[in-house]
This record gives sequence, structure tokens and C-alpha cells, in this order.
Amino acid sequence: MVQPGTELKLDFFPGAKAPPSGLAILKSLELVPRSAITAALPRAEDMQPMGQIRRITVHHTGFPDPWLADDVNATGYHLVDILTLHTDPAGRNWADFGYHYAVDRMGRIWQLRDLRFQGAHVKNHNTHNAGIVVLGNFDLQQPPGTQVTALAALLNFMLSAYDNLQIHTHQQLADQPTSCPGRHLQTWMDQTFGGTAAKGYS
Repeated sequence: MVQPGTELKLDFFPGAKAPPSGLAILKSLELVPRSAITAALPRAEDMQPMGQIRRITVHHTGFPDPWLADDVNATGYHLVDILTLHTDPAGRNWADFGYHYAVDRMGRIWQLRDLRFQGAHVKNHNTHNAGIVVLGNFDLQQPPGTQVTALAALLNFMLSAYDNLQIHTHQQLADQPTSCPGRHLQTWMDQTFGGTAAKGYS
């Protein structure tokens, strides 16, 4: 039986199945809707449908300074800045956030781009690819336990909710060399998901 509030949480994940194991994980996630960040609408006419999700790619924000803010309001303003960076006509001029979800230092999962639409987070590899960004520069800082625990829960929920998913990091999928998601988060990804065929890691 679906627990109270779970139906709303499933709205964050269009097309998701709801196996008992996945529902248990979903209940543990603190999800923040896109409406808490901005009322601005994406340019839907400039976005492509996602279709079946076949990949998840993990990123870090990678700004020059470490991101150390835990406060929900500071995090929301930070995400507004990222939205501006991504959509500014004088800059990247994307239709919306490049990523679909963000994971903050306190383990909150923020909804960014609607998962029904293709993202803009790995050039030439965005088709059927969900983008998750972890806030911080993990070449310079270690992700706190709250953050990676939430990231693991999010990844495991999505693996339970969508068929035949593969998990990548940006550096594993990019055509050009990149350190993203940073050496510390890459090490954690390798230790936590690397070589685990049953979890779809590739």
C-alpha cells in the first residue's frame, strides 16, 4: 500500500514504478519541489522529450570555492544562481536547469528540470540520461555523510523505479576530459557503486 505523501513524492519521478523496496527508500528522501526555487517556467518549446530513462549521470557543481552552506534558503538562492547561469541568453542559453535533481549538504533532494524532458548536462550524451548534481567542489572538499547518504538513496530508488538503468559519473561519459564530479566524489562513487553489475553501474 502506498504510504501517505508518497503519491506526491512519486510526482518527482514521472514514469516510476513503485516496488515495496523503492517505496521504503522514497519515504526516506526529503524532496524539495522546483516551485520552492523559482516560479519561472522553462522554455518547453526548446526541450526534447526524455522518453525512457536509460542512464543517470552524477555531477558536482565544481565552482572555484567549496560550497559549505547548509541553510535551506541559502541553498535555494544558490540554485537560482545556477538557473540564471544555465538560462542567461548571453551565456549558455539553455531552456532550463541543465540537471534534473540537486543534492545539497543536508541531504535534501531538489527538483530542477522536469524528468519528462531531456537535460543539458553531458554534451552529446543527454538522450535518455537523467542528470543529478551534487552541490560542492569535490576536488577541494569531501562530501558530508548526509549528502552521500541521500545521493545513494536517490540512486537506489531510481534503480528500483526504472528498468535497465546504468549509472555514470560525468568524467566516465564525457567526450572531453573533465574532473567532474571531483576526485573525492568519484572515489565514493567507485567504492559505493563501482563494479556492482546488479545495480546497473557501467
